[in-house]
Amino acid sequence: MIGTKRANYPKRNFEEAACDDEEDSDVVSDESAVIGFWSAFVWLVLMTGVIALLSEYVLGTIEAASDSWGLSVNFISEILLPIVGNAAEHAAAVIFAFKNKLDISLGVALESATQIAMFVDGTSHYLKGLVLLLCYLVIGASFFIFRTTNNHADTVNISFRSSNEGIMGV
Repeated sequence: MIGTKRANYPKRNFEEAACDDEEDSDVVSDESAVIGFWSAFVWLVLMTGVIALLSEYVLGTIEAASDSWGLSVNFISEILLPIVGNAAEHAAAVIFAFKNKLDISLGVALESATQIAMFVDGTSHYLKGLVLLLCYLVIGASFFIFRTTNNHADTVNISFRSSNEGIMGV
């Protein structure tokens, strides 16, 4: 028999619905902060310091890899590092899915898709995506070919002489 959706559910009166709403509001009001303001502030400062140290370590590692692999720092940091980071993100999502932790897996996948959607802006055409990929390839190829040195011995020193002489020295 085909009927309305209301026929599938038992009838309830207004008093029962009001009682259910009161029980739901009690659950929400029972929540309290796990840690206080100052402990959260201390954790924030500590984690900021840890991230700063890890960033310095990654920068040193990228510079060492640039010297040993013969690639520019720009190519490693702007092309290889994001690709490896995204691969690790997707691998984590797959591992969590295999462990039946679908909430974490879906969270990782949806956050990645949201980042892409914010970048593309939702009103793009396939040709815009193709142009974006081609620009990424051109930028990657230029970073791959153009290698800068870490020491700045090749830079030109431009200085101004005193106003009495009126000549710019190079």
